[in-house]
Amino acid sequence: MQEINGDNKLSALEKLKYFLINIQKFFYFKKIKLYNTNYKVKKKDNNLLINLPSPSRYLQNYYIKHEINKKISRNKIHVLDVGCGTSEVAELLEYADFEGEYTGIDIRNYYDPKLGINSFSKKFINNDILKQHFDEKFDLIISNSVMEHIKEDIIVFQKLQTLLNKNGLQIHLVPSRFSLFLYLFHGWRQYSIFDVNSKLDNVNEVIYLGGAFSFFLHLFLLTIPQILFKKDLRKFIPNLYSFLLHKSVNLDKFLPFFYTTIIFIKNGKNK
Repeated sequence: MQEINGDNKLSALEKLKYFLINIQKFFYFKKIKLYNTNYKVKKKDNNLLINLPSPSRYLQNYYIKHEINKKISRNKIHVLDVGCGTSEVAELLEYADFEGEYTGIDIRNYYDPKLGINSFSKKFINNDILKQHFDEKFDLIISNSVMEHIKEDIIVFQKLQTLLNKNGLQIHLVPSRFSLFLYLFHGWRQYSIFDVNSKLDNVNEVIYLGGAFSFFLHLFLLTIPQILFKKDLRKFIPNLYSFLLHKSVNLDKFLPFFYTTIIFIKNGKNK
């Protein structure tokens, strides 16, 4: 069956098809030889907790803010942020002591020119990544919860690889197959390690974010209340939610199952 865009309003039959297409990712048993690891949160970040993010968003932003600087040895970089939204990634990279040039591209304009402005010379392109021509090369090409919304993601991955400097990195944070039960009808797809391996050749590293504790926190405080009551419980119990979020992401290391985000990293040497 062909993929269905869960961002559209779906009929009952389309919802069933969407679920059946994506549930298949739980039945891939072929062994894949990729270096992979579960990421463990090391300390509390109160700044990231202020806006009461979902567990997945907290972990994604935490990784960008605290870990990407361990993957890139220099702090002056040229960044391409695909599906940049507000350009929050620029601010997170600024916190990580990066500086240089930042280019954000998005088909919608939610861009905030002030984020990360102290460290980056910023530029925004309001266009489709597949239609945009670039003359420059980039040290870091990053996307955060974007690729699932792009129908032709394989073509995008291939194009981005041609835009990398030799020692550059592609880093993509995408929803895992387990997030199907949290976000239900969201984007074209969720990803498994098998998707990563088939869509982008010679991936250098795969990292899993999350685990059972943050998964069930999201399920019981966000997903189920939204389905049953159209309510987001975070707004009613902000302090308790922040406490539970911090505790759950720290406890995930004991039960690193049901991870909700996959990060895959590919360098510019393999084009």
